Amino acid sequence: MMKTMHKLFIEIPIILLAIIVLVAGFFVNTNQNKKLVRIIPQSGPSTLYSSSENYGNFLSFDLDIINQFSSFTGYEVSISAARSPMQSKNALMLGFADIAILAVEEKIISLPLVATGPSFFDTHYQVTFNKKSRKPMSNSEFRRYRLGLSPSGWDFLKKIKSSYPEYKSSKFVIADNNKLFAMLDSNYVGHLITDYHASINLQRFYPSLSLDKKVSGIIKFRWITTKEKENLLGKDLVTFTNQLSRDGNLERLKEKYFGHLHRLKRQDIDAFLQRIDSILPKYKSIFEEAGKLYRTDWRLIAALGYQESHWNPKALSPTGVKGLMMLTKPTASRLGVTNRYDARQNIFAATKYLNTLNANLPKTVQEPDRTWMALAAYNVGAGHVTDARIIAARLGLNPNFWVSILKTLPLLTQKKYYSSVKHGYARGGEAVNLVQRVRNYHEILLSRKHN
Repeated sequence: MMKTMHKLFIEIPIILLAIIVLVAGFFVNTNQNKKLVRIIPQSGPSTLYSSSENYGNFLSFDLDIINQFSSFTGYEVSISAARSPMQSKNALMLGFADIAILAVEEKIISLPLVATGPSFFDTHYQVTFNKKSRKPMSNSEFRRYRLGLSPSGWDFLKKIKSSYPEYKSSKFVIADNNKLFAMLDSNYVGHLITDYHASINLQRFYPSLSLDKKVSGIIKFRWITTKEKENLLGKDLVTFTNQLSRDGNLERLKEKYFGHLHRLKRQDIDAFLQRIDSILPKYKSIFEEAGKLYRTDWRLIAALGYQESHWNPKALSPTGVKGLMMLTKPTASRLGVTNRYDARQNIFAATKYLNTLNANLPKTVQEPDRTWMALAAYNVGAGHVTDARIIAARLGLNPNFWVSILKTLPLLTQKKYYSSVKHGYARGGEAVNLVQRVRNYHEILLSRKHN
């Protein structure tokens, strides 16, 4: 299990590993237990964070994988932090760390003095620009602007400088992705070069920022250790990474951190941000009271309410579903609602209902998958989610993973599948869409809290 997990805190809008700086910029656990392994997560592209307080664990994609490595191998893990890939490599060579996770270009299969292990994630570098300034058309145009790069983009910076020697160091700013996006939003830098997954994640929170072109080949995130320790750790790293892929956990983690990011269009985000200021204040206290009563993050309920009705208490669907949370008449009656157009009754009933749906899921379903399956059940019904889990098991997928259920729910429109399960036909794709959109809205609301 994880032995040393440094304090985590929240920035905009995601949780960041606290940088603890001691001698040489590293924190080193001095425990001499032979099972202790000191690991430095990737300092840029893969350090994308789960921002949902309701899920209980403030872990990045990297840290989630490291946690599973610890559980799989039995090693106790100490987490350290580095400011750059070079600092990570130095920590390995000087004996301050045993393993690092680095972004390595696909064509590079070995690094001097260190042992390159298996990869587990691919991305590429992407340009992000502020729509208030001109969109760059070629690399040469970067010369006109101060350019922001994440620490992992150091190699790309060297490539740019090599191509355009007239660049001066003052033209570049190197910082973590969160600070870079804030700098770009305020026009302190003209453009950013960060990894694609960080860009698509953070771009949701800055209406004036937009993605431009891809500017690199494939970047792979790899386990890196020293050649000296390769015999001790190399086999475990390979075995674990292969198992993570085989048992579906790698796909699950990718879905957890990145799977929902493409669901909203820019205009969806802009409209939501506008309504957070203009409409949400009218109902915020009700969401908060309901969330407190049923121990559910009020922002999750608010996000669901926005997806259902855009926070319109008088909303009415063609099928007769009514109110801010769009309750059906049978569900409303069962929950004691006398007036579905009453926002307070509607919100409290919906929160209780979602809480019940979550509680009724099998114990084998863990968070955050529980929350996502409960949201799907809110839309399509608990019976259809159960059917989707049955189909997942028949197809050799893990029925406890949301990444499986988002594949099988849409199959409930096909007779081949719905005729073989208890609850029959359902528009399961609509439930998947609801869940992925609510996840985005929820994270945006969380970002507002910590901005």
